[in-house]
Amino acid sequence: MPLIDPSILDCALYVYPSEGAAQQGVSAGGSGFLVGIPAPLADWWHIYAVTNKHVLDGGHHVLRINTKNGGFDTITTTPDAWTTLPDDDVAVLPLEVADKFHVNFIPAEMFMPEHNQGTKELGIGDDAVLIGRLITHEGRQRNKPIARFGSIAMLADADEPIRISEDKAQVGYLIDCRSLSGASGSAVLGFRVPHRGNMMMIGASLPVLLGIDCAHLPFWTPVCEKRDRRAALPDMWAESNSGIAVVVPAWRIQAALDQGHLVDERRREDEQIVRDHGTSVTEPTVDPSDSNPSNRSAESPASDSATRRSLGGEGGEGKGQEKG
Repeated sequence: MPLIDPSILDCALYVYPSEGAAQQGVSAGGSGFLVGIPAPLADWWHIYAVTNKHVLDGGHHVLRINTKNGGFDTITTTPDAWTTLPDDDVAVLPLEVADKFHVNFIPAEMFMPEHNQGTKELGIGDDAVLIGRLITHEGRQRNKPIARFGSIAMLADADEPIRISEDKAQVGYLIDCRSLSGASGSAVLGFRVPHRGNMMMIGASLPVLLGIDCAHLPFWTPVCEKRDRRAALPDMWAESNSGIAVVVPAWRIQAALDQGHLVDERRREDEQIVRDHGTSVTEPTVDPSDSNPSNRSAESPASDSATRRSLGGEGGEGKGQEKG
């Protein structure tokens, strides 16, 4: 199993039904995480919160994020502020990350592409790590996300969506990693295992974002009056966890981020950033060989919801404009 840099946990956030529930740390809601799209000037980023559409549909709209002082604070959102897709259990939200928050994010270049090839090629049996909330021990004073380990059981296939309910099918990976209530919305990272057949590879691959956990496939067993299946009660079934999680692919998250109104918003912000802070457009100075997202930390606030992050600063501390 891959060793996880602790700073990756700082990408996670918790989603609650209310401000009061978030303050009390009640066992309700789901998980989420932060991603970043580079702005046109080096080390500037557009930050987005990502969770499942079904988490929002359940009435959970309050984000709880760790702060630099060792506690947490909340951001209340509205359902119509999120961007969703009709066929995918994904929701994204442009987020202004205030200076008080202690955060990290997953950059877009870590997203697993739809075509499984090259340096990001992964296969069945490669490692998968789910980063998110354990609803029975989530942390009362501070978010305490956990890592759950498993492996890729089936690759995503757009022609063969997975039925996750009677009326819903989802294109996704199947991950042999037990998903529980509250884990919905967790980031799922993929790593190439260091041994493949008769070949020995030097170390595990760099992590990629496989996608977002959205469901687990249940087993349904009949309810019996006694320990005899012949004594099954009619129309009574018990659900149990199969240990298989369904993960919406990262390229579907990218599709949500590439919706026209979000692209237009980033373009306007990019133009404002260039006007305010420079005249030349440069590529962000993120080393793609760096597997530690915490090396992208904030220096100063940017215009609107774009966030500047400087490599080489203190890891895992996001900085942007604080909402009024």
